[in-house]
Amino acid sequence: MCIFCGKNEDMTEYADEHVFPDAIGGLLILKDRVCKPCNDKLGHSVDTHLVNHGLVSFMRLIYGLKGKSGKVPNPLEKGVLSNDPSQQVRYEFTDDGKPKRTYLVPQITASKQEESVEISFNIDESDRKEIPSIMRKLAKRNNFPISDEQIEEVLKIPSEEFQPTIKSSMKVDLDKYRKAILKIGYELGCYWLGDKYYDDPVAACLREAIFSDAALNEEARRLGLTGDIRLIAEESEFPFLSNNKACHIAFSMSQSDFISCYVRVFMLFEGHVLLSRNPARYPDFEGKFIEIDVEKKSMRELPFSQEIYRVGVEANRMN
Repeated sequence: MCIFCGKNEDMTEYADEHVFPDAIGGLLILKDRVCKPCNDKLGHSVDTHLVNHGLVSFMRLIYGLKGKSGKVPNPLEKGVLSNDPSQQVRYEFTDDGKPKRTYLVPQITASKQEESVEISFNIDESDRKEIPSIMRKLAKRNNFPISDEQIEEVLKIPSEEFQPTIKSSMKVDLDKYRKAILKIGYELGCYWLGDKYYDDPVAACLREAIFSDAALNEEARRLGLTGDIRLIAEESEFPFLSNNKACHIAFSMSQSDFISCYVRVFMLFEGHVLLSRNPARYPDFEGKFIEIDVEKKSMRELPFSQEIYRVGVEANRMN
């Protein structure tokens, strides 16, 4: 049965569902738990706001994490010279995220005088071979003749060596990524609490919030969901569990009247997700912990109590 729509599909209609999206190095996979239509829909409407978030794109570039396009994202693709905001520059990378080159986007102007056409341009050295074509097009557009000798004179102009300082800006989404964190929490609930979790009233509210087009804050108030999902401004709530920026972590724990889940993506976002208000439904539940290291491509999963014990032992050893 699909944990989102509840439909029973033929086995060929299920997709491997990465709890932490594959594009950010997620290694925990739910098999035969999410139907392909739900996987596709949520990938385009929910996951994309996390995996393509501007801040996440930088982390994917650092750790070489490719998306479905087979390429590592390039958040520096659009920039300008710091001393000349009118001149566009691109810092280019290979598909694997390795530095390739700094590329000067052609900037060409032509102004027609009484007896001449004044042409000025900044052009990358790699585009030097395009100069004759550019000049002929500009001359034709301005109804002015140009000779091969004039073009040859321009081609003799030497290139300037420079190391540009690039200024780049981006818009940072402060809301839409939050549903992707909520979705991670919900899927961890399905993974850790078992099949009976689908019928939990809180699980139904989480699914409704995830699928809704409304803002998460609005849906949380309407559905009575509690928790907090936020951008990590300074230090995360649980730095002692892992302060490795290349990691995703999550853990679940049971209190007397609720079960909750904590999720952290890199050192960028973290959130508490309410999973259930009735721990008695899950008498065999034991708090869990998971850590995914995207740099080492490794995953640790163990009871939360064992992780706390391990952290305590290491702290005592250091003291």
